[in-house]
Amino acid sequence: MRLGDANPMSSTIDEAFKLVGIVASASYLRQGQQLISNFSRAVKFTLLGLCGHWPLLVATTAMVDSAVAEVFSILSGVAGE
Repeated sequence: MRLGDANPMSSTIDEAFKLVGIVASASYLRQGQQLISNFSRAVKFTLLGLCGHWPLLVATTAMVDSAVAEVFSILSGVAGE
């Protein structure tokens, strides 16, 4: 890898953040929460498209969303946000 390619340009990072639905001006903790939440949502809709099992998918998504919210509240308390 060339030295100039070691770090992506900031415009590339901004485009990537926009693509995955992350607010670049938010704190790193909030960005992580947004990334996990958006990833779980993407997995949910992918499984829905592949399997079509809506009730199972809703229950799984509720558990994931609850776990993400709990982890975020714990981390927010630690970080003092």
